[in-house]
Amino acid sequence: MKAFIFVAVLLSPLAAFASQGSLSPGYYICEAMEGNTSYFSDIFLGPGDADAVSKAFSQMLATKYSYTGRVSCPIAYKTPEGLKRLQDQHKPYAAQRAQQGRKIVETGWTYNDAPSLSPVASPVAEKAPTPPRPAGRSDADDDAPAANGGPLYSYCWVFGFPKQRGSQQQHYYLTPLFASEPSGHPADAFQVSIRGAHPDDSVQSAFCTSPKSRNSAEAERQHDLDVKRKNPVYVIVEVNWKPGK
Repeated sequence: MKAFIFVAVLLSPLAAFASQGSLSPGYYICEAMEGNTSYFSDIFLGPGDADAVSKAFSQMLATKYSYTGRVSCPIAYKTPEGLKRLQDQHKPYAAQRAQQGRKIVETGWTYNDAPSLSPVASPVAEKAPTPPRPAGRSDADDDAPAANGGPLYSYCWVFGFPKQRGSQQQHYYLTPLFASEPSGHPADAFQVSIRGAHPDDSVQSAFCTSPKSRNSAEAERQHDLDVKRKNPVYVIVEVNWKPGK
């Protein structure tokens, strides 16, 4: 798939986003934020001037799709981790947007016709390692709650970037597991909560994992934490939040 869908901000885990005032080149993916359609750009390497990228994306949308609403073109740090995060987040984010009733349009647009950096689809999906199973439990036991109509579990996460100049660290806000409804959309509520509690951070789009059995959800969450802890840029902040709280 040529274009990426990161805004739903399902929003990925997550790539690391730099300040909108950054002058260094970085990775982008743009989205139209208003109306019932999410128009997405491709993933590309662009200039540090995020305003120029946003204006160019807006002009393309107005010309080609008659869209004149607000757009978002966050810039990710030019690091392998930043690019991978954008690539990993796109499909889950687009899927979340679609579940919210939005039409998804992959425009394939890049700034000044920059090369596409969207990943090539892989026939084998990488899975998080499965933690050791407690004695006496089987595969059937792990998935029994879901099969019998019992609770499924998710967790949410979002990046926050300190507004103070010169800070290179990024806050990674992460919830514990919570019982989740397949039709629920808790990401928006989590994003609002973090923005209200941490006004000194520029909080990006939040993401929540798809509902799954408790063991599978905890394995995914632990894998996520293990990856973040290996990078000194991330400051992990585990928050006691769940939908409706």
